[in-house]
Amino acid sequence: MIKTKPHAAVHFGAALAGPVFREIATKLYAQYVQGRKTAPLQLTPDSSSYQYAGYSSDVNNVFSTLHVYYVDSSYKNSWSWIYNNSYKPVMKDEKIIKNTVPDVKNMTLKDALYLLENMNLKVVVKGKGKVVAQDILPGTSANKNQTITLLLN
Repeated sequence: MIKTKPHAAVHFGAALAGPVFREIATKLYAQYVQGRKTAPLQLTPDSSSYQYAGYSSDVNNVFSTLHVYYVDSSYKNSWSWIYNNSYKPVMKDEKIIKNTVPDVKNMTLKDALYLLENMNLKVVVKGKGKVVAQDILPGTSANKNQTITLLLN
């Protein structure tokens, strides 16, 4: 039953109850169609799983200030990749090769801009947060004044 005001502009079944019934019927029908495959449940990622990339001394400074125990296998390299291994942070070195586009995924915009602009690349940024994609593949040779677009999330 759908109640409206006594003198409402829309008060007939076809105009008022019809669209509601159509939506309910469509959803019920979609659930019981033979051979229908449902999409897998999309779960949000576990907060204990993470990946970051950045300047090694900055990461060391953050970990020491917060008194966080971590495994450092970056071999004093200037750039590192941080990930979770058995609920402990691990720092692994990220090799930056001269005149080659680096993988800036999981970096902050500050670090990505520093790396790319020092290689004479022009950077276009879309979004906010960490870098989630770049339009020039890592390992590609970097040409002077080439434009690279970074997608942040």
